[in-house]
Amino acid sequence: MNKEINIVRAVAPEDIQVGTYVVELRRVHEMVNYCALFGFDSSDAPLIRHLATMPRSGPRFFRVEAVAIPFVFVTRPDGRSFVIDLRRSSLGVAPAPFGRAVFEAMTKDRGAKPDSEADTSTFPSAAD
Repeated sequence: MNKEINIVRAVAPEDIQVGTYVVELRRVHEMVNYCALFGFDSSDAPLIRHLATMPRSGPRFFRVEAVAIPFVFVTRPDGRSFVIDLRRSSLGVAPAPFGRAVFEAMTKDRGAKPDSEADTSTFPSAAD
């Protein structure tokens, strides 16, 4: 039995390299504080509120294809690519063997339908 413990660690934007496997740890949402906007709140309340959340459907692993701080071009296991804005997202780097194993396993399961029970969201679902 392998007792080696792998740790996904948060990484600074300048330490992200091409070819590494990353996972989004936190996402920051900015919202207008409408109470402060219309004077219903104290005058020293901030106009913009920041809310940090975890990804809604659990961890998603990506492979980094290119980096241009503050943007990271990544590929998902299903083959789709997109850009992550590091001003809004906090990324963690997975150890290479673990990230490669997860990425390859998820690539094989491309055709499988997502299980609704696997949703780790703390938000109420449509059925609630």
